[in-house]
Amino acid sequence: MFASKPNNTNKLGKTSKMSIKNLNYGQSVRVNKCGKLAKVKNLDKLTVLKYYSNNLVNPSINIPVEAGLTEASYPWGIAYDGKNMWVADSSSFTNYTYKIDGHTRKILENVVTGPFCITCTFDGTYMWVTSLGIESTVSPGTFDVPPQITKVNVGDSSDIVIMTVDDIPDLLAPFGAAFDGRYMWVANHGTTVEGSNLLLKIDPITNKQVDKIALSQPYPEFVGYDGKNIWVTSYGAYTLTPEPFGQGDLLTKINPQTGEILAEITTPKGPCEVLFDGKDIWVACYSSDSVIRVDVNENKIKSIITNDLSNPAGLIYDGRYIWTGNFDSYAGTTVAKIDPCVNKVVELVPTGTDIEVQPPAPLALAFDGIDVWVVNDGNASITLI
Repeated sequence: MFASKPNNTNKLGKTSKMSIKNLNYGQSVRVNKCGKLAKVKNLDKLTVLKYYSNNLVNPSINIPVEAGLTEASYPWGIAYDGKNMWVADSSSFTNYTYKIDGHTRKILENVVTGPFCITCTFDGTYMWVTSLGIESTVSPGTFDVPPQITKVNVGDSSDIVIMTVDDIPDLLAPFGAAFDGRYMWVANHGTTVEGSNLLLKIDPITNKQVDKIALSQPYPEFVGYDGKNIWVTSYGAYTLTPEPFGQGDLLTKINPQTGEILAEITTPKGPCEVLFDGKDIWVACYSSDSVIRVDVNENKIKSIITNDLSNPAGLIYDGRYIWTGNFDSYAGTTVAKIDPCVNKVVELVPTGTDIEVQPPAPLALAFDGIDVWVVNDGNASITLI
């Protein structure tokens, strides 16, 4: 859909008849962003103009089921390393994180990273994968397979480090993570209230825990970094509280140098993924069918988006739009495109195939500079938009 012929018809102050879907590769055009005209060169780098159509059958990558297993894969976390895409499998059977070629879209290798892998986080050299482990059904609070964090050199998967409680004493069901340029921060989601309110600070050089931050509410989920401060979401006691805001549903802002809690922001129910778009923090609130936008300076919610959302969990920013999957309790079939200029969902894009047989249930998302990759946890596939 992209070609190479320059377009001189779209001038500042004049209306071009060319539609976005007919834009050519390498063209120099003027586009409208948040109501303002801006000159744009190098269209090959301007990914926000890629044409999306509800009528387009989006290319899909299927995650294979290992021979002899009775349970399909459940892809969950996803992250891009600048060349390849990494997808964590939350199945208790596969123990894999998949490395997928960002160009050919082929699975290059399956890296063993433990059972119930949740998130992938890139630190510039290594991909970090959190694994919940397998809790004992006989002795609650103990594990048949202990939780772990695995870091894999993205250029050489034989360079792999597995961190357990021997390295991270407070490790208990690690969930989301974020890298601040020096340290990795991991949410200690936990399985019991005791110890499940911790944010762990890990040194990537020594692969050891160097600090822990006690949060005021249990069950931290996802972690984000805005270039200055760490942000973490906590589910807390959300199931016991009324709509739309619940006691314990928090977004916590932390100074990574001192560990000081700078702010606690009460959110709609079920805060999940944290995203920084260069200006504001965005949070997908799963249980309240909403996405919130937070002012990082005033520490206040400035917008709540609710239209056309159903159990949003993951978030990604493509330089122009915010994207979130409508998981919809495993019945979801669309990804929502949010325009930050109007704070509304402006388009719903379908994901996956065989929707009537098994809804795709889009969960996590990543962006490779060209396409949005959508992890469909329901039918073990990845959709490219």
